[in-house]
Amino acid sequence: MQATAEAFGFKRRTLFLWKRKLKEAEGKFEGLNKKKTTPKIKRKRIWPLEILAEIKRLRWKHPNSFAFMFVLTDNGSEFKKHFSEELRKLHLTHYHTYPKTPKMNAHLERFNCTLQEEFVDYHLADLLIPEIFNRKLAEYLLWYNAKRVHFAFQNKLSPIQFMSSLPINQLPEKRKSGWPHTTLLFFIQM
Repeated sequence: MQATAEAFGFKRRTLFLWKRKLKEAEGKFEGLNKKKTTPKIKRKRIWPLEILAEIKRLRWKHPNSFAFMFVLTDNGSEFKKHFSEELRKLHLTHYHTYPKTPKMNAHLERFNCTLQEEFVDYHLADLLIPEIFNRKLAEYLLWYNAKRVHFAFQNKLSPIQFMSSLPINQLPEKRKSGWPHTTLLFFIQM
């Protein structure tokens, strides 16, 4: 064992692990291949039908739209031609994150994951009619920012509730100019 460990540069415990796996696989070398690390039983969200019906009712009742001033994307090729052309037609500024810096966009990546898990996965059929999907998405985003409590605020506040609790002099400089309009829009829409 020691000679093998020295010859191949593996630790002793790795060799014993391989030996055990080979024994369990009845001598077949496929037993040494890495196994899948995904859980065998995946948790599924089960929502009561009454809650889903109420969410749908509220989303239909409160349609919303937002004006964008800029778009931030990574440097993916899907944003090169048609997407960038459309942004220019709409007079929107297109910002890019730096290449090979996923941490620069970590909050957006987390938001995209949440959006996928909480909204898109439940509205796949609506993707066939973009107007309906976009309207429902806008309603979800309003709820996400106005009503849904967030872990960042100890699961007690929504982002708008948090921003409302701050004095204007504690808001980041970039947020001060549009903040009163956001509050007004929020209360008008609700």
